[in-house]
Amino acid sequence: MTMPDAQPITQPLAPEEFPIPFGIEAETGELLPGLTDDDVARISTDADGPEVRERGERGAAEHLAIADIDPNNLEEAGWCVVFPKNIDPAIPKALAPLFEHRQAEARRLFKVFDGTSGVLPGETARQWIERQGAGFSIVDPEHGVPLYVLLVGSPSEIPFEFQYLLDLYWNVGRLHFDTPGEYRTYAEHVIAYEQATTLPHRKHAAIFSVKNDGDRATGLLHDQVTRPLVTGTELVRPLANFKGFQLTPLLAGDATKARLLSLLAGEEAGGPPAFLFTGSHGVKFRMTDSLQREKQGAILCQDWPGFGATTAEHLVTAADLPDGGALHGLIHFFFACYGGGCPTEDNFGLTSAQPPRQLVPEPIVARLPQRLLTKGALASLAHVDRAWAYSFQNSRSVPQVQEMRDVMVRILQGQRIGQATDGFNMRWAVLSAELQESQNLRESISAQLVSNAQLANRYVARNDARNYVILGDPATRLRTAAMAS
Repeated sequence: MTMPDAQPITQPLAPEEFPIPFGIEAETGELLPGLTDDDVARISTDADGPEVRERGERGAAEHLAIADIDPNNLEEAGWCVVFPKNIDPAIPKALAPLFEHRQAEARRLFKVFDGTSGVLPGETARQWIERQGAGFSIVDPEHGVPLYVLLVGSPSEIPFEFQYLLDLYWNVGRLHFDTPGEYRTYAEHVIAYEQATTLPHRKHAAIFSVKNDGDRATGLLHDQVTRPLVTGTELVRPLANFKGFQLTPLLAGDATKARLLSLLAGEEAGGPPAFLFTGSHGVKFRMTDSLQREKQGAILCQDWPGFGATTAEHLVTAADLPDGGALHGLIHFFFACYGGGCPTEDNFGLTSAQPPRQLVPEPIVARLPQRLLTKGALASLAHVDRAWAYSFQNSRSVPQVQEMRDVMVRILQGQRIGQATDGFNMRWAVLSAELQESQNLRESISAQLVSNAQLANRYVARNDARNYVILGDPATRLRTAAMAS
């Protein structure tokens, strides 16, 4: 049993402190394993490839697409769907209404990549892009692949690594459901929202942020990110009243399961939110748990006392989501371990003699965002794999609120979500370059120049920036201009 930590939870990470993990074991309440010195010895940036470092070298000024197009105008930016080669034909048929809808917007820059033009088994993002006559560089939608790319399929068919790398330059989202009917339901919800004369919500955003008793990880997220976004500081402007948006904060003691479900049902003041950020531990369940697939990555609410096993009263899972139309038109920003999905293996917290720990039989898209999308949400920006406290701190342990705020602001401005989230890709590219530089210093001059703790923190910061994925159509956006204040 993990007892509450006596260390003040508001204390920032020290430069020589190893990363603090988010996420807990469902059966014990123990934090998921942190990094070890052996993990540090295995760190490599080789998997990032030259595309990532080149993006970082170009800088933020050179964005995803050529400067003479409007990235929020699909007729100029284009839209496409990419299937694995052997897709069930019932799935494209179910999504046909969405394709017709997007083709009417993108016109000649609408494309479908299927069959041999789709993703072949074992194919990397670089190999696929090159087969389409493009390369990893500033995107020209007229040549090769349009700017907005919807991947359709499981992470076994189109790996998360494929999505991460493609998203470095293109605006990429993913849809994966268990049945063709769920694909059709999602398509119908998107079309209904984008064509509605009356929207289901006002300008209403919400922030749900847990601060579990004695828990340093959620304490850091709450004190360094979400509370400043609500109240503002000398360096951070609050989100309240941005572009006329009312903000509902459910922080610390208010971040209970009952209040979150009330918010999702549209029962809180302000009605249903158009945008929701949730920050909490994600929860890992054992493979022997018959409900692992349904619960992995669930939101651990304030109801959890900070130690001990989790129970249904502590968790919001896909099964808890309310029926009705309150989720229609929602965009959800989901910070939690496994919130967007889970890889097959956990490679953290190992000694040199240990093989990777298997987490799930095969990589999965998490059930909670899947269910949100079938109940009316437009998209979920969520984290695949483990999350760490360093995702919102820089290499000097200073809170990095602005990167997360910038994504939220762009969503509230009504930018298409694939475009709004590119700041995370730029951060990944810059952090990858910093990590490579740190390794070079250790190898070529002296390991004393960069400690194991510093390298570990730069490693998880890089991973956290990379591992955000969009679940849903990357061209969706809030119809901010049509919302009542």
